[in-house]
Amino acid sequence: MRRLASRLLILGLLGLGTASCGGETPDAAAPSPATRRPAVSYLPADLDVVVRLDTERLRQELPPGSTEQLLDLSKRGAGDAEPAANVIAQALTQSQRLWLGLRPDMRAERVDGVAVLEGNFSTISADQRAAAFLPGRDLGNGWSVFDARSVPRRNSPARLYTYGDELWIVATQAELDAVERTVELGRSESGLEPAARGVVSVAVRMAPLFEQLKTAAPRAAGMLEHASLVTASADLRADGLAARVELTFDRKGEAERLERAVDTLVFLFQSSDRLEGLRELKS
Repeated sequence: MRRLASRLLILGLLGLGTASCGGETPDAAAPSPATRRPAVSYLPADLDVVVRLDTERLRQELPPGSTEQLLDLSKRGAGDAEPAANVIAQALTQSQRLWLGLRPDMRAERVDGVAVLEGNFSTISADQRAAAFLPGRDLGNGWSVFDARSVPRRNSPARLYTYGDELWIVATQAELDAVERTVELGRSESGLEPAARGVVSVAVRMAPLFEQLKTAAPRAAGMLEHASLVTASADLRADGLAARVELTFDRKGEAERLERAVDTLVFLFQSSDRLEGLRELKS
């Protein structure tokens, strides 16, 4: 259970340097952002995978000292050339919840994304932030925006929005225009939203990922060919991991076919009690 929690937190630490490509400086006359909305509403609608992590609970499950070790690992991965990624990794250790929206690619360096962190980031000093980001602009209503001093890779943090010390939004270069709409123009886009349950939950829009899935996992692609949406959540319990997966299909017959396959798996392994609560399928 602790190994799983460690891996999930590593995913958050290393996944924050995730992607973008070119946004112009917003018009100074643009309206100020509205005051605080739900965190997930700041994710642009074009992101095909959205992950929600209860980072506070994950840290509680880790052995003493694990957070510092994970932070050190993240900083070594980013190196001195990515001070912005190091600051974001530090913020993750102070976060309570993380939403990570991705437009995935088989090549990790081409992944685009936006991260929204809730927590208390007052322990990150202005000097730390100034070493990684250019002087900020006051957007009004408690919001500020900072551009990274350097963006060495497509999937490096390019811009940071802050709402006081309680909310940070990080975007890679390709998502700058989309994040300007959701933050600076105050538009709430109708995108994916994982369930607010468990230590981790995820929502995946399948159509844009299908061709990549056929290359990486052709058997899985065959089973999910007509799936339009996959949602999942997992929680840590004293006796292990409890997971829940829901699939939405365009065709009812496809849902029934996969349900029969899952029924067979449950029948084969039911004596082990390892698959308790394995599935809940939606057609």
